[in-house]
Amino acid sequence: MLDYEIPGGKIMANNFLSRLDRDEIVRTRRFDMSGSNKMKYYLRSRQRQIDILTNTLGGEHDFTVLKLDWKVSRSASSTQYPYNSRFEFEEANAFNVSNIPSIRSPEDIIGNAYNRVGNAYLVRW
Repeated sequence: MLDYEIPGGKIMANNFLSRLDRDEIVRTRRFDMSGSNKMKYYLRSRQRQIDILTNTLGGEHDFTVLKLDWKVSRSASSTQYPYNSRFEFEEANAFNVSNIPSIRSPEDIIGNAYNRVGNAYLVRW
């Protein structure tokens, strides 16, 4: 921060820099009942860096017949992902389809899922 007095007024400047570092782990489980009878598991692990820079410049001036106050500012932000990985797994034959009615509710699908994570295989990374 800068506050400088000049004859008949002053000039002010302010700069602010902020960084947020965040580690994220997101796990998703999707029940695929579109005929494939698969359970899909997604795992995402990433680091996120968010930088915010704000600059302000302003002044107050007294010219005897005129008083002038002014200010200009600028902000910028950026997001970086220094580490970002995603994995997708599938479990084939994941549901007891004989117990799931043709008009089904979420409880019907969840209740008839085998949830055999050990049988899941890596599809993509």
